[in-house]
Amino acid sequence: MEWNTITPAQAREMLWRDRQAMGAGGRQSPLIRVIEQYAGDMRGGRWEPVRAGEHIDPITLGKDGMIINGYHRLLACVAAGVPFETFVEQTKEALTPIKHVGKPLRRVSSRAK
Repeated sequence: MEWNTITPAQAREMLWRDRQAMGAGGRQSPLIRVIEQYAGDMRGGRWEPVRAGEHIDPITLGKDGMIINGYHRLLACVAAGVPFETFVEQTKEALTPIKHVGKPLRRVSSRAK
């Protein structure tokens, strides 16, 4: 896993590769309110990776370019038009994307604490 700055152009490329790997209609609809929240935090300089103890939630890519984890964050980066910092991990096998179950992780700005 590597620490990366993801630019909007890189996010757009990852999303394009994901669409090629998934095929049309292969992914659930994104949650617009989540994308808007994440994009607002990114634009406002309030974005921080989710921390659960010592764990940082990475962008996870399958070997075929499929986004396993991080789809909404990448869409938000494109919508915000600004880069963000995150870990990125590439798997060596084909995996299934994490389905949205319940509420997405709530992200709290360090400035709001």
